[in-house]
Amino acid sequence: MKSIPLKKTYLLKSTAVLTVSFAFLMVLASYARIHLFFTPVPVTLQTFVLFLSLILLKGKSYIPQVLYLVMGASGFAVFGNGGSGILYMSGPTGGYLMGFLAAAFIAGSIAQKAYTVINGRLSGYIALFSFANIVIYIFGISWLVGAYGVSFRYAFTVGILPFVAPDIIKIVIAAFVSHKLTRL
Repeated sequence: MKSIPLKKTYLLKSTAVLTVSFAFLMVLASYARIHLFFTPVPVTLQTFVLFLSLILLKGKSYIPQVLYLVMGASGFAVFGNGGSGILYMSGPTGGYLMGFLAAAFIAGSIAQKAYTVINGRLSGYIALFSFANIVIYIFGISWLVGAYGVSFRYAFTVGILPFVAPDIIKIVIAAFVSHKLTRL
């Protein structure tokens, strides 16, 4: 029987703990929401959680998103307001939910490959998180246009514009937190 070096075992355990933790944090962040009267999509803290997962899990940051979506699709009340199931995922927030997965996969791959460029630089974190946020926006409004037949202008007005200021705040705070985390 071959033994696994201690360092590799520790990395596997810490990655597993981080993965489950970020999936759980996505659930909690979905409940921290602000409803806006003019759009069906609320402001949540989920993007903030996703940004931090990009730094701590890098290329594996999509795994908590898969876990989160599988739990929701399986009927666990992990989405905001106790929502769950495929029907919930096909609602107005469905594109954003898929956008979380896409952003984690794409931006996580970038974080993995460009870690030495991004690591410790506020501007690198801000650029990475902004890119991830744009991916989420693209999926979100594409879903609104495709699934609900609304115009691109309307989808942009209700699906992006109300979220720009809160997302900038989340990006900046996540960049500062990431900056501090990488210095530890």
